[in-house]
Amino acid sequence: MRNLISALVLLTACAHATQAPPIAPAQTPALPVTPDAAFRAQQPTPLAHEPAFTSPVPTERKLKDGAQLLVVENHAVPLVALDVVIRAGIDDEPLDRDGLAEFLAQMLLEGTTTRTSIELEIARERLAAQLSTGAGYETITVHLNALKETLPEALALMADVLLHPAFREADIDRLRGLTLTGLQQKKGSAGALARDDFNRLIWGAKNARGLPSGGTPASIKALAATDLQRFHKAWFAPNNALISVSGDTTPDEIARLLEKAFAAWKPARLPARHHRVYPTTEARGIVLTDIPTASQSQVWVGWRGPKATDPETLPLQVANNVLGGLFTSRLNRNLREEKAFSYGVKSRLSFYGDSGTMLAAGGIVAQHTAEALGEYEKELEKLRNGEIGDEELSRAKQAIIRGLPSIHETNDAVASAMAGLVTTGLPLDYFAKLPARVEAVTKAEVIKAIDTHVTPKSWQIVVVGPAASNKEPLEKLGLGKLEVWPAE
Repeated sequence: MRNLISALVLLTACAHATQAPPIAPAQTPALPVTPDAAFRAQQPTPLAHEPAFTSPVPTERKLKDGAQLLVVENHAVPLVALDVVIRAGIDDEPLDRDGLAEFLAQMLLEGTTTRTSIELEIARERLAAQLSTGAGYETITVHLNALKETLPEALALMADVLLHPAFREADIDRLRGLTLTGLQQKKGSAGALARDDFNRLIWGAKNARGLPSGGTPASIKALAATDLQRFHKAWFAPNNALISVSGDTTPDEIARLLEKAFAAWKPARLPARHHRVYPTTEARGIVLTDIPTASQSQVWVGWRGPKATDPETLPLQVANNVLGGLFTSRLNRNLREEKAFSYGVKSRLSFYGDSGTMLAAGGIVAQHTAEALGEYEKELEKLRNGEIGDEELSRAKQAIIRGLPSIHETNDAVASAMAGLVTTGLPLDYFAKLPARVEAVTKAEVIKAIDTHVTPKSWQIVVVGPAASNKEPLEKLGLGKLEVWPAE
C-alpha cells in the first residue's frame, strides 16, 4: 500500500512538472481604421425634403380586334409583364355550376389543342417566362411575365392558351380530384369557412358571389367539358378584353406584337349579364359555425360598402386606416397589444365595379371569443362617434400616400394595378392624383363617410369556432339572434 501511494505521489509530481505554464489571455487586435470611419460615426442628417413618388399614367389604345390596351413604359430592365383580363368571372357562373370560373382559369394551363400540359410547361420553361391565371368576381386574368428578347414567342404561347384550350377529359378529371381534395381540406380552415359564411350573408345565396368559394363537391362533380367550352366561347372575345402591359416596350411595339400574336382572335356578340339583387338586412344576427376542436375562433363583422367610384370611398379608406387598416390601428392595439386575445385583427375595404365590402376580422383565442366581439363593437361605435384625433388622422392619410410605391413596385404590380382601375371604373390618372386628393381629405369628410357607411348595428356577425363554449356568452352580448351552422 505504501509503495502504491508513493507511486501515485510520484506520478502527480511528474504531471505537474510537465504541465505548460498558463497562457495569458490573448489581446483583441485593434480593428483597422477604414477610410469611411469618420462618416460612419456621424448621425445621418435629415433630408432637405421627402422624396416624391409619382405614379405612372398608362397610354391607352384600342387594338384592331376591339381589345382595350394600356401600356406603362419601364425600360430599366429588359422585362415585360402583361395581363389579359376577360370581363367575366364568378358573377357570370350558372348557380348550379358554382366554381366554374376558377376551374376554367386553372384548366387554361392544362394544355391547348396543339400542346399537352407537359408540352406547354416545357415551352414556357424554354422561354424563361411566367404564365399564370386567376378568377375574381368580375374578371378572369391570364398573366405573362417574359424577357424582352423572347416576348414575341411568349405572346404566341399566351395566345394559344387563351384562344385554344383543349379541356381534355383526363385533365378535367385530374383537376377535379385536386379541387375536391381542396374542398375537403377547407372544412378545417376557419378562415375559409368564415369567408364563405360572410359572402353568403352579404351577397345572398341567389348570387354566385354568395356561394362557397371554389364551388361545392356537388357543383365540381357536375362540371363537364361542355360547361367550360360554353363559358369560354361566350366571354373570351377581344371586345370583352383588357390588355394591361408594363415593361420594356412602347405602345406602338406592343400593339404590333399583340395584333400579330392574337390575329385569330375575332370579336363576338356577348351574352346578357345576370341581374344581381343583393339581400337587405332587416335584423342583425350572429352566425356561429361550429368547429368543436378549434383553439381559435374567426370573428368577422361587416357588410356591403360603396363601389369604387363612390365619392366617399377615399374618406372611408382614411377611416379604415384609423380603425384597423394598419398594424398600429385601434383594433390591433386593443385586441393584440392590450388584451392579448389575438395575433392580429384588421379591418379592410374591398371595392368592385358595382359594390364593395367593409369588414373587421381576425383570429381570436377561442375562450375569449365573446369578449373580443364586445371589443369589436366598442371600437366600431367609437369610430362612429367621430372620435378621431388630428395625429391619428394624419397617420391614416400618410399610410395611403406612402403605400403607393409598393402598388407600383414591379412590372407585374403595375400591370395589375392599371387593369384594376379600368375594371372598377376609375380614371387612368387615379394613382397619379391620389396624393393630392388624400391630403385634401378633411376630418369632416371622414366623419360624414363613417356616418353614411359604418353602421355596425346593421352589420352581420360571423364566428367560426367551438360552439359549445361560446354559444351562451355570445347570446349574452345581445347582438341579435344566434344561429349555429355546421362546418359543411
